[in-house]
Amino acid sequence: MKRFFALLLILAMGVCNAQKSDTEKKLSDIEKLLFIKPDSARVLISQVLNIKKQHDTVYAMANIYSGYYYLVKNNPDSSILYYEKALDFSVGLPLYRARVLRLMAAPYRKKTDYSKSLQLLNLSENEYLAINDPKGLATVYGEIAANYNAMLRPQDAIPFLTKALSLFEKAKNKKDQMPIKQSLANTYMNIGNYPFAIDLYEETLQGFKKAGMLKNYYLTLINYSECLINVGKVDMAKMSLLEAIAGLGQFSDKELIGSAYSTLGRLETQKRNFVQCEKYYEKAFYLLSSVNSGRAVPVADLYLRLLVYLKKMDRAQEVIALVDNSTFKNKANLQDLARYEKAKIEVYKKMGDHNMALASAKTTIELLDTLNSTQDKKAVITMQAGIQHEFQGKKNDTLKKINSKLKESVDSTENKKLLWIWLPLTLLAALMSCYLYKTVQHRKKLAENQSDIAELVAGQKAAQMLNKKMSAEIKEQEEQLKNIEEKTGSIEKYLNDFANLSPDINADTTELKSLIGDTDYGDRFRETFTSSNTGFIESLGKAYPQLSESDLYFCALLNLNLPYKDLSIILKVVPEAVRKRKYRIRKKMGITDEKDMEYVLTQHNKKLKH
Repeated sequence: MKRFFALLLILAMGVCNAQKSDTEKKLSDIEKLLFIKPDSARVLISQVLNIKKQHDTVYAMANIYSGYYYLVKNNPDSSILYYEKALDFSVGLPLYRARVLRLMAAPYRKKTDYSKSLQLLNLSENEYLAINDPKGLATVYGEIAANYNAMLRPQDAIPFLTKALSLFEKAKNKKDQMPIKQSLANTYMNIGNYPFAIDLYEETLQGFKKAGMLKNYYLTLINYSECLINVGKVDMAKMSLLEAIAGLGQFSDKELIGSAYSTLGRLETQKRNFVQCEKYYEKAFYLLSSVNSGRAVPVADLYLRLLVYLKKMDRAQEVIALVDNSTFKNKANLQDLARYEKAKIEVYKKMGDHNMALASAKTTIELLDTLNSTQDKKAVITMQAGIQHEFQGKKNDTLKKINSKLKESVDSTENKKLLWIWLPLTLLAALMSCYLYKTVQHRKKLAENQSDIAELVAGQKAAQMLNKKMSAEIKEQEEQLKNIEEKTGSIEKYLNDFANLSPDINADTTELKSLIGDTDYGDRFRETFTSSNTGFIESLGKAYPQLSESDLYFCALLNLNLPYKDLSIILKVVPEAVRKRKYRIRKKMGITDEKDMEYVLTQHNKKLKH
C-alpha cells in the first residue's frame, strides 16, 4: 500500500512539473509572438488564462500580455481592462505592480488622457524606487518624456530622456535604450532639428528591426519620413511610408496608417501632384475619423486648404461639418485646433460668407489667447519648441564661462577679437531681456483689450451692413494679403481679413499683430564667432580638406576647451551628441587618440600666433 501511494505522489509531481514547464514555454512564446504575430500570441494567452491553480505571477503575466495585445491592436479601453486585472494579481508583488502601472499609462496616453497617464507613471516611479530597480526607473522616465512630447512640451521631455539614457548607459543596456532614443528623436523632430533626429531614427530603426519589435519599427518609419521630407529627401520618405503602411496592416492600427497616408499627402503636395494628394488626405481623414482619433483635426486642416485650392467647396463644407459635430475634435490640442480654424477662414472667405469667417477668426483669437495663458506661446508664434528656457536660465553663467575660457586660450594680442565676441553676446542678452519684458507688457495689453474685442463681436450686425461697401477694397488688397501671408506664415493674414470686415476692428488688431515674430540668436553667434576665428578655420581646413564648414566650426569651438555641457548649450543639443560629433570628426581626420586631436588643434592655434 505504501508503495502504491508513493507511486501516485511521484506521478502527481511529474504532472505538475510538466504543466509548469508547458506554461512557462507558452509565456515565453507569447512574448516573442506579440511583436511579430500578435493574433497567434492571443491564442496562447487564452490557453494560459484557462489553466487552473497557477501562481498569481502566471495570471499577472497573461493579463499583462493581453493588455499589450489590445494596445498593439489600437484598442486602449480593452488594454486598460486587462491591465487592471493584472494589477489585481500583483498584490504583494512590487515588481509586477510597478510594471503594470507603467504599462497602463500607455493606453491612457493613447486616449490623450495625459493627466491620468502621468499619475500612473508617478506611482510606478515610487514602486521602482522602493525596490531599487534602475532599469524600471529608466523605462518610466522614457514614458514620462513620451507624454510630454505628445503634449507638445519637448522642453519638459528632454530632462527625463537624459536621465533615462544615463541609467541605461550605466547598466550597459543597449536594447532598452532604443525606445528612449526614439522618444529623443521625436523631441528633436518637434523642435526642427531634422538632421540630428534622422541620425537617431536610423539607429533606432536598426535596433527595433533586430529585436523583432515591428510595431515600434513601423511607427518610427512614419516619423523618420517626416524628417526626410523636411530635408528634401522625398523619394526615401515615400519608400519608408509605403513600407510602414504595408507592415501596419497586420496590427489593424487605423490611426497610424491614417497618419502615414497624411504624410504621403504632404509629400505629394511638395511635388504639386494635387490629384494624388487629395486621395491620400481623403483616406487619412476617413481612417482617423473612423477610430475617433484627435489626429483627424490636423489632417482636416491640410485637407481643407487643398480643397480650397482645388475649388471643391462642397466637399470642404462636408469636412467642416464632420469635424465640428465630432467628439474627436475635443481630443485635439489647441495648436491643431487653431490651425483648423484658420483653414475654415479660408473656406468661408472663398465662399463669400464673411459672417462665418468672422466667427472663425474670433475662435482663432480665443485659441491663441488660451495658448498664451498656458505658457505655450512659442507654439503659437513659431510652432516650434526647444530647450531655450534652459539656455535663458543659465545664459549669464555660460557667458562668463565662455569669456574666461577665451581669455585662457588666446594671447594678449588677441584681446580685440575677444572684445568683438563679448560685445555681441552682451547685446544678445540685453535683447533677450528686452524681448521678455515686451512680451509681458503685450500680454497685459491683450488682457485689457478683451472687453473691447467683446464689444466688437457684439457689433457684428453693424459690420454686416458694411460688407458690401468693403468688398471692393477687399479685392484690391487681396494681392497684398497674399504677399504678407508668404512672408509671415502666421495669423497676421487672418487678422487682416478680420480687420477688412470693418474699419472699426482694424485699430484693435494692432496689439495682436505685435505678438508675431521671433529671433534665432544661434545663427548670429555662429557668424560672429566664425569671423573672429577665420585664421584658425582656414589653417585647419587646408590641412584637412575632408572637413566640412560645420566640422571646422565645431573644431573651433573645441579649441576653447569648454566642457561638453557648455558646448551642448551653444549647439542646442545634449552633451552626448557633442561627444559623438567629436568622435566622428576625429575619424574623418584619421586621428585615433583624443589627445592627438587636442594636440593638432593646439598646433594650428600656435601657428597663427607666430
